[in-house]
Amino acid sequence: MNFQEFTGRHAQRPWGKPRLSIATGGRCFIVSRTAKELLGDPKSVVLLWDSAGRRIGMRPAECDEPNAYRMTRTSGGTASVSAGSYLTSTGLRHLGGHSFPVYLEDGVLVADIGHEDASGAA
Repeated sequence: MNFQEFTGRHAQRPWGKPRLSIATGGRCFIVSRTAKELLGDPKSVVLLWDSAGRRIGMRPAECDEPNAYRMTRTSGGTASVSAGSYLTSTGLRHLGGHSFPVYLEDGVLVADIGHEDASGAA
């Protein structure tokens, strides 16, 4: 018999890592609980785009700030940010269903998507 025992049950899972996902359909961002906490758990964010570096940015904002987008909390601790027009104007809408690791840079939550080409292929 050539079976091997599966030993990955206790492998580290990605859920605890800060991530930013583009929801299927490309209409909103899903911000993981740990990413939201890394950003300081704001009520609103301003969406940023680094076209040269192909990086998505989010910075905390006051709700009444121009260009602020509300972070809607979910029961699972994540948050969503409506971003259909942002994703369309940056050409990222086709990345719906993709998830990216994030990091904090000068108070901005950053997702580097430079490895994705214009068609969505890696």
